[in-house]
Amino acid sequence: MNVYIMDLDYMAKEEPNFLAMRISSFHKQHGDTVTLLRPKDKLPRKIDCLYVLRRDETLPKPSINLLYHPNVHVHGIEYFNNWNAPASLLACRPDYQLYPRGRDKFERSDAVQLTDENGHLLTLRQNDVNIETNKDCVVTDEQLWKLSNSDVVKGLNSLQGRKNIYFL
Repeated sequence: MNVYIMDLDYMAKEEPNFLAMRISSFHKQHGDTVTLLRPKDKLPRKIDCLYVLRRDETLPKPSINLLYHPNVHVHGIEYFNNWNAPASLLACRPDYQLYPRGRDKFERSDAVQLTDENGHLLTLRQNDVNIETNKDCVVTDEQLWKLSNSDVVKGLNSLQGRKNIYFL
């Protein structure tokens, strides 16, 4: 399957999106071909799967045709959101090869997500066997601090063995 990612924040400001990197990792592990669309790219006529991501509400919305297309998953748009990432996708480690290289140290860090879209602690996370041990670790979700105290402790305990841990 051909998977396309349209990251509107990246197109406008060149700010990589950890969710886009997790989507890419998830699909590549399933044998799919993943393409990050650039600003001048045209959408293919046949869309197997397209993810449209937007965090900044000041950016233009995607075409209305995309919002109602059955193979398009829209996420992060304040006014319209037809898709939430499943826990199995959030458990994936990001695909750092999705965006062009040369980013700063923070963006090259290993991103970890501990909670799902509904604010529940993820029960499964991809293991760390193939990451560089000297990478910084960035916890990318803000939901962590809304969990019960015992779940916060479980989440933080899962980070044992990591060094240089940062929180967004």
